[in-house]
Amino acid sequence: SNDNTIKFTDGHDSFSLEQVNGMAAHILEKILNKNYKHVGIAVSPSSLPGFVISIASMIGSIKNSLKPHYLASIPRQKLEDIDVLVIGSWRDYKMLNGSEKWYKLVLVCEPMTADMSLPENVESWSEVLRGYNKSKLFEYDPQDISDDTKILAFTTSSWNATTSFTQGCLVSGIASFIQGFPSTHELSSNDTLTVAGCLGDVDLGIHFWHKALAVLLHGGSLTFVSKTSLRLREIENTTLLFCQPEDLMRLLEEINSKKWSSLQRLRFACATTLLSE
Repeated sequence: SNDNTIKFTDGHDSFSLEQVNGMAAHILEKILNKNYKHVGIAVSPSSLPGFVISIASMIGSIKNSLKPHYLASIPRQKLEDIDVLVIGSWRDYKMLNGSEKWYKLVLVCEPMTADMSLPENVESWSEVLRGYNKSKLFEYDPQDISDDTKILAFTTSSWNATTSFTQGCLVSGIASFIQGFPSTHELSSNDTLTVAGCLGDVDLGIHFWHKALAVLLHGGSLTFVSKTSLRLREIENTTLLFCQPEDLMRLLEEINSKKWSSLQRLRFACATTLLSE
């Protein structure tokens, strides 16, 4: 749908699916086309770079050996098969302290300054995105069900435990999410899913993908809201809210203080109840 939009935590603009798809295709074709194995993602998928790199890597996980590997923190030791490391800032880059040599590519999601002198394997987000074009095209023609057993992504926790997820996990998650809605409230292009607080962070983000993709596939929109920005005014167009209990309590306290009408309270209750797990 031309009306599908995604709003991220690192900016005020909403991006269309054409823009996000074009960025992901550009990154996959121009940057991640060198037989890389794992893309270590240490930036939040609730940010534009984190989301786009995730999508590009997920597409690569079907087409070739590429895999997104979500990292709760920047590795202090070399992790097997991680060829690309994606980090959030030049401050993070300085903290690598020489370990950038472990990777074939380090991608920093912050603009460069003119006086920077960098190794050949270090790039900035703005540089690698240069020249991308919007794209509506996404081609996928599965010949059988073998793709279901392919690894979709890895996650490594702050205590260094690594978990893998298959393509089949994503497909079944999307199907289960869609089927969980009552016939009187099926997903549609009128829906906006808001992923709030730390549920969009890199270490927990794996849990929102099936919900987000299901909503986008139905023509809906997606919004990420950081924990510090979570206020009623930030979720006024939300029909589906994915948040943690403590964040929900903060919103309920704000509702009570503003003396919402019964209808407004009912709409809010529906938005959260339909996503309860």
